[in-house]
Amino acid sequence: MRNLQVFREEWVQLKLDDDRKDERMVAATYDSERVRMFFASDACCVYGINLLSEQDRWTISLLDSLGTGAPGTGKEEDRVIFMEFLLEKEALALALATGDLLQLTPATQEVEVVGAVAGGIVSMALSPDGELLVVATGAGQLLLMTQDWDVFYEMSLNPSPASITSGLIPPGGVQISWRGDGKYFATLASCGNAESEGNNETARSLKVWERETGALHSCGEPMALLQPAVSWSYNGSRIATAFSRADTGKSPVALFYERNGLKRDTFEILGPPSAKVKLLQWNSNSELLAVLLRCEEWDAIQIWNCNNFHWYLKQEWRFQPEEEVNLIWDPEKPLCVMFWTAFGYLRRITLCWKSSVIEGNTSFVIDGNSVLVTPLCLSIIPPPMFSFKVNFSAPIHTLATLFENTSRCLIAAGLSDGSLSVIILPEVSTWADLEGAELSALSAKSDPVVDFRKIRHISWLGSKTLVGSIFHRDLKIEKDSKAWKSISPTEEELSRMDDSVVEFKLYLNEGISELARTKNAAFSEQWVLKLVNQTTAEQPIVAVFANPLNSSLEESEIRKAEAYVQLADGSVALYTSGDDVGRYRYTGSNISLNVVKFQSPSPWMRAVTHGRHEQHEAVLIGLDESGMLHVNNQLVSTDCTSFTVHESIQGESQLKVTHLVFTTRLDTLHVINLEEILSGGLSGEELNIASTKVPGNLDAKPRRIRKVKGDNTAENSLKIRPMWERGARLVTTIGGLDVAVILQTIRGNLETIYPRGLVLGAIASALTEDNFQDAMLLARRNHINLNVIVDYKGWEEFSAKADVFVKQVSSLSHITELIGALTKDNVIESTYRNLIPLYKASGGKGDSFSETPIAGDSTSKVEVHSSTPTNKVRGVLGAIRSALQKEVADSPARELCILTTHAKSDPPELEAALERVKTLREAEIKGISEGNISHLNDILSAEAAVKHLIWLTDADSVFNVALGLYDLHLAAIVASHAQRDPKEFLPLLEELGQMQKLHMRYTIDCRLGRYESALRNCIDMGEDLFEDSLKLATAHPTLFPTALRLIKDEGQKMLLLNAWGDHLVEEKKFEDAAAAFCACSRLDRALDAYRLGGQWECVMIMAGRLGKTSTELKELAVELRDELEAMGRPKEAAKIALDYCGDVEGAMMLLIDAHEWAEVARLAYLHDRRQFIEVQLQSAVLDCATAHLRELDESVEKIGKYLARFLSIHQRRLLLSSKLRTEGEGQGAVDFDASSDISMASSMASGLSGLSAYTRGSSRANTGSTTTSKGGRRAYKSKGGKIRAGSPGEEMALVEHMKGTALSAVKAEEHRLLLQALLQLGFESIARQLQRALTHFISVQEDAVRQAEEKLKEEQLQEPIVLQEVDSVVSSPNVTIGTKDVQWKWVVLSEQ
Repeated sequence: MRNLQVFREEWVQLKLDDDRKDERMVAATYDSERVRMFFASDACCVYGINLLSEQDRWTISLLDSLGTGAPGTGKEEDRVIFMEFLLEKEALALALATGDLLQLTPATQEVEVVGAVAGGIVSMALSPDGELLVVATGAGQLLLMTQDWDVFYEMSLNPSPASITSGLIPPGGVQISWRGDGKYFATLASCGNAESEGNNETARSLKVWERETGALHSCGEPMALLQPAVSWSYNGSRIATAFSRADTGKSPVALFYERNGLKRDTFEILGPPSAKVKLLQWNSNSELLAVLLRCEEWDAIQIWNCNNFHWYLKQEWRFQPEEEVNLIWDPEKPLCVMFWTAFGYLRRITLCWKSSVIEGNTSFVIDGNSVLVTPLCLSIIPPPMFSFKVNFSAPIHTLATLFENTSRCLIAAGLSDGSLSVIILPEVSTWADLEGAELSALSAKSDPVVDFRKIRHISWLGSKTLVGSIFHRDLKIEKDSKAWKSISPTEEELSRMDDSVVEFKLYLNEGISELARTKNAAFSEQWVLKLVNQTTAEQPIVAVFANPLNSSLEESEIRKAEAYVQLADGSVALYTSGDDVGRYRYTGSNISLNVVKFQSPSPWMRAVTHGRHEQHEAVLIGLDESGMLHVNNQLVSTDCTSFTVHESIQGESQLKVTHLVFTTRLDTLHVINLEEILSGGLSGEELNIASTKVPGNLDAKPRRIRKVKGDNTAENSLKIRPMWERGARLVTTIGGLDVAVILQTIRGNLETIYPRGLVLGAIASALTEDNFQDAMLLARRNHINLNVIVDYKGWEEFSAKADVFVKQVSSLSHITELIGALTKDNVIESTYRNLIPLYKASGGKGDSFSETPIAGDSTSKVEVHSSTPTNKVRGVLGAIRSALQKEVADSPARELCILTTHAKSDPPELEAALERVKTLREAEIKGISEGNISHLNDILSAEAAVKHLIWLTDADSVFNVALGLYDLHLAAIVASHAQRDPKEFLPLLEELGQMQKLHMRYTIDCRLGRYESALRNCIDMGEDLFEDSLKLATAHPTLFPTALRLIKDEGQKMLLLNAWGDHLVEEKKFEDAAAAFCACSRLDRALDAYRLGGQWECVMIMAGRLGKTSTELKELAVELRDELEAMGRPKEAAKIALDYCGDVEGAMMLLIDAHEWAEVARLAYLHDRRQFIEVQLQSAVLDCATAHLRELDESVEKIGKYLARFLSIHQRRLLLSSKLRTEGEGQGAVDFDASSDISMASSMASGLSGLSAYTRGSSRANTGSTTTSKGGRRAYKSKGGKIRAGSPGEEMALVEHMKGTALSAVKAEEHRLLLQALLQLGFESIARQLQRALTHFISVQEDAVRQAEEKLKEEQLQEPIVLQEVDSVVSSPNVTIGTKDVQWKWVVLSEQ
């Protein structure tokens, strides 16, 4: 659904000498590499011109160069008839009618005769690769020649003897065309003197030849009316020819052949029956076919395109027959075509495809002199199908549409005959009735007369104002006494040859009433166009687009209408409508300064608005040929292929939200809010600026990028989605809440998609206005998580507006669908985070909850918030349930919906649901008993309700809940519909039915695991079942508190407490067990429990309460002392030995084990045990100090080895990393053998003697005393795990291990007490030595850690990308205790 329009137009006029004014150009060729054009005239002159620099021109006379005479004295048969450019030789190959072959080198302007062909030359064609040249001679021979002019093959053009033509073939009697790959070429020539009946034209035949062998591959059927034109498409699919139907009074027909010579298909060429097809030529991508028509009154060049098996005439240019126009396609730019005339006038036109959807979601496809109109909002059908058609008097070359107040549509069409047609279509509301209709339009009158063939871009400024750009350059010719000749423009005309912006006013002819204008008919003949303003532009004009804000202007303000004019450098100027309506002005100052400047000219341009109604702003969007997409001055994408916009209006504030939708060469679809682009809130990756750039035009094939495994960034973002078909292009979007995006595939069919980005925006817009119905429809149709309806404003506010939701949606099935989809997660913060516009309350607060009460229900919100728990699912379902009961009439469907709210609650409220089922069953029984059978049809049956619950939840759960209601009939209904085995549930229900009420409940509760309820029922059955209650409590200890509260008999309570104490002993909760035994007066059991828990003080208290004798107490104390000593609690054992056993020396020995040096000395002096101090205490203190000194020395040595190992590994790793990086940059590969050698060397170097310290088996690996308590406490313990030599984590493990050897606070206090004891006992020198050793150890440890951290920090600064482990090790604190943290040093022992 595209139209072909002119993007850029350039012109060149050859400057002929005065004595060569009568020269006519007869041949031309194009050098695409240096952008040069070459012409050959009938006076044997060759002209060359550089199209990039018109100053680079030259002229060569072949007659002068060959020495055959003065220019213009050559004979008719000496003229050039064909010319080709040899790219590799950078020379021209020229063929003269006499048969001479010339080679002209433009660089040296040397001319060389390279050969002569007998019989003359009638045609010549160069192969696509430039290697071979096919020459057709007048004698009917075909010559295949190399670039060195050697004959490769020679064969007869008509191999059959019966078809040999008498006489020579005239020039132009043979046409040659190569296939794009150069393997075959086709010829079209006369096949003898056979003439068709009643026709004087010679029959022609199409032949296909092989390049490699020169053999005839196939031959078509001879046809008498076949025109002398043939062109083989570059992709090789079609061979185009044409034949005349003048004998039947019909237009010519284009006929296509296949390679095998068989006819394929045809289409009718638009033109008079007398028209002759002189040339057919495909463009380089075989998408467009150019047709040159020679008519009696004019010549025409038509551009045809095929899509969906239909041929469209997309453009037509008409010329005077005397110009003898011809054409050449640019071989490298498929949309660039060049027209040249016999007078040396060259027009270089660059075309571009533009969407046929100009405005109003309606497609206007140009097809020759018709416009195919299809409103896509009514029917999405691709061309050539259409809703209705508008026919014009001539082919259309430019088109503009205007939807006025969305009620009627105006079309202005510039025609190839130089006229302009304006038509008012019927009311838009009646278009559905126009299916298949054809409307006709005639050309409007122009005052002054304007040639609208020069109008390239037109746009509506209002219903009576048109603005466009005009191209002034044209060829003027006149006929003197001898022949036609061109006229050079005057200086005044040259000054006016810049592009101009023209403005027209439309008026009705006199006598046409306003009433007649509104009858929904075609009024083209009733319009008069008046040129009121013409403003010269400084540069060529690329595009003209009306300001969308013009639609908001009143009729009286229409003179303030504006249009955006894009110039050749990409700048966009603002044009203001002229003030003087009735006066024609040639120049003016209506173009203001640049509004926006794109980086390059962007033929695909659109102006849109966004913002609030009173603050609407215009935004310009432009797309250039290379795929660069701009929004105002901001670059959005570098590989865009097509774009469109989606517009919607939100709320009473009339906020206009505009989304930019575009596709890329990587076949991805992007949906971005314009507000995000304009505010700069998107990164370059989100804007696709960093995407792969593919050179060339927009139709270039994309380069596929292999997706990295695990890289699903595009899929995770709803702003970007992959397209399902390569090469699809955007057509339009349907605005408002209908978020359809229409694309057209390469095949031509239309596809409609609903991008999640647009869908979420539309849902957010609907929810902002509390439009739950549209939001529900959008979410259901596009498979959006329905939780978005609840979470958008917060589930609390949705609960408050549940009544509104139920009223709007009304469909109980849709409400049930939301209930089933409800989850506890907030999808706005998880699934659709940053993908949906956030809600802001109308009061301006940024939170997601509006405090505005619901109209007409001021109490509902308060009730919801006061009673609803924090559980989202439960709160929302409760609100919906209340709304259903309030707003929806009682019916079976409503009851099912309410049951669903119970079943889907969190947790499921199956008990409440079954209570409603019981109510339904009672109503059924009542209706049957009263004989009101008709009433049963208005209520839901209990069986249907049970089936619904079983379908929603687990059948066993429903059965258990029904059983828990103690309703055996209901349980039987559930079991029967749950497909349970009757042999299982019927005996159970019968057994329960025979029990007493409390016994039945007790049995059911035990079966369902409701033990607290079972305990209550068991106690209620009487004291006879106390044993059962006790067993139940013992089996489920959590019931002991409940049982104590319910049981009233004191004796039973004592038994219960005793059982509870036994259970606590088994659980090793000895203190709690002792308390239970005390409560039931079991003091002996309490003593045992305290003893098991090691609470010796409580044990002695219980022994006192039991009245034990002094001997029994002493025996008990001795046992407790031994137990505590075995448990590693020597200090407490010493207290028992001293207080209860009177063993002073034993107590002092236990205190020595506990390293309580000061307490030992105090007791020794208190009890006059001085000898104990000299023999036992001093020896123990000295042994402990010696062990500390030895372990400190070992620790210092090990830390040194750790540091040395770390530095070695660190240096080796840096060298390896540098080597790998160097080799990677230089060779692009890694030498894995070298890296393996370095790794092996690193592993071998790990065999140091100190590596035994890596293991944790030896206690000497830790800094601390070997003299520990009997409990096995260790003073030093490294935090690191086992270090594996040569492993990848060895370096980091060494750092952690060195940090783990830091002195702890507990060990520092132990050293302080040991130093104190040494001083008190008179060992000052040893104390000084120990303090010095400990200070040295701390210094060595801190210095080692500091060096390691500095090395890692240096690497982190040099290498931006480091391992996370390195960063964590550097940032982790050193667990060290220095002199500033714990005062363990003694000042008197400090070094002086």
